Amino acid sequence: MRIGLLHKLTAMHCDEPVACYWELVFTTFSRLVGGRDELLLLIDGVTVELLQSRVPKFSSKDLQSLQVELEEGRLFPNFSEGTRQDIWARLKEIDYPIPTLKTFFKDRLYLEVAQSVMKRLFVQPRREKITIDQGVYGKYDTPVPVSMALRQEWLGSDLLEFWRFSF
Repeated sequence: MRIGLLHKLTAMHCDEPVACYWELVFTTFSRLVGGRDELLLLIDGVTVELLQSRVPKFSSKDLQSLQVELEEGRLFPNFSEGTRQDIWARLKEIDYPIPTLKTFFKDRLYLEVAQSVMKRLFVQPRREKITIDQGVYGKYDTPVPVSMALRQEWLGSDLLEFWRFSF
């Protein structure tokens, strides 16, 4: 992890997309261990490196490469054979590039571009310490008091489209 980049992350005011990415990293690895989060501690760095950005469900090359690593004991070495087979079955169903903190810090560069576009679309007063998403929700204020949670629900898909557009 690149600790030196954390100040850039906080300065971007993109907390929601960052949290979403980190949640996807956690959810992916939790899914691999069948929701038994206590097993996450057994996943070693070599395994994370081997899984990074692989899409085993759709890439036969990725699947074959990972199968060789599993058979040679480099993938999930800290697990029993039975647990490794269970993980393997779940791993074969992953249909998106497996995210890690390393991929996050690479993808952060794209987020910076999107953040720049979003800041131009929704100009915020400099003194306000709010995230871009909070600023967008604020632009769609109504005369009737509405909770932030309800506003997020209403604008959620539209905000996602704005983020997609900015890429």
